[in-house]
Formats: sequence, structure tokens, C-alpha cells
Amino acid sequence: MLGGVALAAPVLAGVLLFSGWLTSEEEDVPESNAQAPVQAPRLAIDMVPSSNSYDSGTNSMTVGQIDYCLENPPPGNNAAHNHLAQIVISGVEDLVGWQARLNYEGAFMRPQSVTFGVFQDDARGQNVSFPNLPIDGAGGVHRSITEVANIPPAAVGPQTALIGSAYMGDQNFAVSPDTPPKLLPDDSSYSAPGGGVLAQILLEVHANRAGDVLYLDLDDSSPNAPGSKATVFTGSGTSDIDLLAATMADGFHAEGTSCPVLGGVPTVNPGLIPPPPEADGGTSVVPPGVTIPPEITPPPPTSITIRGQQVPLAPGMRYWLSNPSIDPAPSSPIQDRWMVTYDSDPNTPGDSWITFDLDYNLLGSHIRPEDEEEFQPLLDALASP
Repeated sequence: MLGGVALAAPVLAGVLLFSGWLTSEEEDVPESNAQAPVQAPRLAIDMVPSSNSYDSGTNSMTVGQIDYCLENPPPGNNAAHNHLAQIVISGVEDLVGWQARLNYEGAFMRPQSVTFGVFQDDARGQNVSFPNLPIDGAGGVHRSITEVANIPPAAVGPQTALIGSAYMGDQNFAVSPDTPPKLLPDDSSYSAPGGGVLAQILLEVHANRAGDVLYLDLDDSSPNAPGSKATVFTGSGTSDIDLLAATMADGFHAEGTSCPVLGGVPTVNPGLIPPPPEADGGTSVVPPGVTIPPEITPPPPTSITIRGQQVPLAPGMRYWLSNPSIDPAPSSPIQDRWMVTYDSDPNTPGDSWITFDLDYNLLGSHIRPEDEEEFQPLLDALASP
């Protein structure tokens, strides 16, 4: 978990995936298909989703290599801008719905909006993603999906969001997709051998982020409940599979710097096995041979860009974009301004700070004598033409 904050559990989680509208029906299936499914769902954020595609002629979905980090070479884009990323799933059978807990730093990079019907099925005139990829034999069309995106307004500091979707109507094995396919598939109307695209996220990158490593953290229920999970059809109802942090791959954006180097794969207790079909729930595991990027903490920023210059920051300095909707300042006509703070002595009350607008005009400052040396490079850059 990266940068999460403990918030009250949103009511919408129960409404979306786990409430009464999820009715089910039993169906006769071959004996081999009725055996316990191989459930080891894995979620990942693909920061460069250009290799993911859909073909409406064959109703097939392709997930290419998953890129956990989008790297822009120096000097990077220091203006506010957007990127597209996708959430993909693999290692799941009989999927009904899913939800993802997203943690992030609100003033750095945040999810602005989510598209759940990622691709267009031109043959049927419908939007499609992995949960509604199968063709319902009764109507010859994709199921509709219900969706939720609980994304708070942008704010300074750690934030958390919850998104998810599920196909609508009665559940059965045929309309509950698998990836990779079962040895004996329930349905031949679709293909998704290498994973499925669940949603597409429009990421908003705030200005003045050149030189930073930004992140979007897929997380479990600690500290923000409910956490990420998959809901699968069992033949007599649904089962919730809570996802471990070790089975989810976060997304990173290196703006004008290098992507973080990942460490070793975390260990997972092999006793945490998936639930059998009749179980009420369970916890996913990392399947043998699967390498999942572990969670890492991005390094703190070491510089800030002012008038095109990379100005070094003293260790412990923090900066962010402040807006009246976040931090009202009725006496100031400035709508957006940067704040840089520094506390060289946590045992002494107060800290040092400066604030300047988007044109790099100094608006105010309070610098303790012992912090003047650390702030001088910033003041010099602001004073330069």
C-alpha cells in the first residue's frame, strides 16, 4: 500500500457488487467444468496500454505486455497533462464483477475519470470490456454492465478511490468470462487468452511534476476498506475473492526521470488457497511461476522546476499546488499557487514556507533564520528573469 489514508468504507461497494441485484441461476454443465475452478486472480495497472486491443469480428480481447511504468525522458513535461492507463485482470474463472481500491497523492497524479466500456463492438453496436465480453445466447448481445467510480475531488495529500463494475442480469457459467480459458470452456462466443481489460482510467498529472515519480497504488482493504476483490460465479451463487497486495501490480509514471527499479517478488503464505465453489469467500494467491512487481515507495522529490530550471530541494522539503477549492484564501486573487514547506527542526513549533503563483511570482514567505540557506536557491530562481 502506498500513501493510503484511512476513510470510512463507502456504502457504494455493497450496492455495486454484493447486493440483492446479483441474482443467480443454476445450469447443467459438464462434470469437468463443475469441478473447483482455478482461481488466482491478479490485477495490474497497465500504464502503456497501446498493445491491448479488441476485435469485434471474432469477439476477442488481447492483452499485450503489461507496462507498470510510463517513463518520459528528461526534462519531462512540466505542464498539467493527462495519460490513459488500463486495469487488467488475469488468472480468474467465471468472473461476475470486480472492484479496485486506488490510493494516490492527490496533488501529484490522480484518476480523473473511468471508462468501463473500453472497446466498441461494431458488429453489435455495444461497448464492451472483459466482464461483459461473452455473448448472451438468449439475445445474441453482450450483457449490460453496472459500474461505480467513487473518486473524490482533487485535494492535497493522500487520497483514495474505489471503482468497479459487474455484468447485469442472471448469472451463469457461459456469460461469466474466464482468462485464461478453461480446459473445457463453458462458452465459445469470446476469446481472452492473455487477460482481460476491466476499465480505462484517465490520469490527471498536475503541473510542476517534472523530475518526480508518480504512482497509482492498487491496494487491499488495509487501511482503506473495502479493498480490491473479484466476484465469481460458483453455480449456486457468487463468491468474493479478496485480493492480496502481492497479487496486484501498481502503476508508476516517471516524469522526466527514470522508472523505479523493482525489488524481489514478495513471499505469500502457500496456505492461503482459493475458496472452493461452495465457499463464501477467500483470499487469492500468487500462482507458481508468476512474477508480480512488488509495491515500492517512490522516492521523495529532490528538485522543483522554476522558470525552466531544476532547483534542488533540501531533504525533507515538500511542495504542492494549492487551490481555493482545497485551501481557501479569500484575501488573495490568485486562483492557483505553489507551496513549499520545510521543517528543519520537528521539535520546534512551526516551519518555514514560501508560496508563489503559476507565473513564479513570490506571493509570501515565512523563513526561519536557520532555514535561509535551504530556501535561497528557490528565492534566486523566483527572482531570475
